[in-house]
Amino acid sequence: PEGYFIRILPGAKIRIPLQSCLMVAKDHSAQRVHNIIVAEEGSEAEIITGCTMHRSAASGLHAGVSEFYVRKGATLTFTMIHSWSKDFHVRPRSAAAVDEGATFVSNYIITRPVRSLQRYPLTVLKGKNSRSRFQSILVGSGRSHLDIGSRTLLEGRGARSESVSRAIGADRSTITAR
Repeated sequence: PEGYFIRILPGAKIRIPLQSCLMVAKDHSAQRVHNIIVAEEGSEAEIITGCTMHRSAASGLHAGVSEFYVRKGATLTFTMIHSWSKDFHVRPRSAAAVDEGATFVSNYIITRPVRSLQRYPLTVLKGKNSRSRFQSILVGSGRSHLDIGSRTLLEGRGARSESVSRAIGADRSTITAR
């Protein structure tokens, strides 16, 4: 219930994606998790995390805080796949610190409409030639409100970032892109 800690050792090249899963089991409940992921120097890994709920949990809140530390020359790809319900509120909060020559890729996919989503991850590209990429695929319908975006601080010389979102809103849903 508290979250998870993942550390990729220095120089490790993980070829098969690591997987984690979080699930809300009770209706009208709030899930609060804090995750920490460290990709040590020269490592490479992909993490796929899935968040969902038990079929008896029709409404609630998922509040997840994730911290990423991508050390010198490391590459970390983090894919978050959410599958909630039309009465769920989702608040993923994440921040990444990216060192010299390192790359952080964040993929966010929401497979079913939610009541509300607020997502605005932060990446600090601290090191020379550090990189980040944010990619999102989102669907809203009915009374969904999706408030999405990303923020990158380009502190290192030659740092660069890209943010791409694909969002579909139907019926009375609203999308705010920042």
